[in-house]
Amino acid sequence: MTNDQQEIRRKKRVIENAENIGNVRKACRYYGIARSTFYLWRDRYHGLGDEGLMSRRCGPHNHPNKTPEVVVDKILHLRRTNARESQRERPRASAANAPVLDRRPSLVSIDTGKRSRREVKQAFL
Repeated sequence: MTNDQQEIRRKKRVIENAENIGNVRKACRYYGIARSTFYLWRDRYHGLGDEGLMSRRCGPHNHPNKTPEVVVDKILHLRRTNARESQRERPRASAANAPVLDRRPSLVSIDTGKRSRREVKQAFL
């Protein structure tokens, strides 16, 4: 039995149980589903039968601005082939020689990561 068939059986069981009991609230509480969900399932089942209880895809089936598959394949190919080269070219930063970042990076001294009072005063003039 596939997952879709199990899902349909479960939903039918909920609907039948609610009809047998005669109390939708109790059946929904027992199965842990919202009443609005139950009524949605019930209406679909009465309208379309078992096909109405199949799980539906929530998202859009296509997207107009989707990147073409050819471009995606080329990007992935380039990333795979150049991954090792880009890792070798990147310098490793250590805490000792890394400058301290500030809100105003132009005022930060690259050597020490600090700024002098004179630089601060001149920046605000």
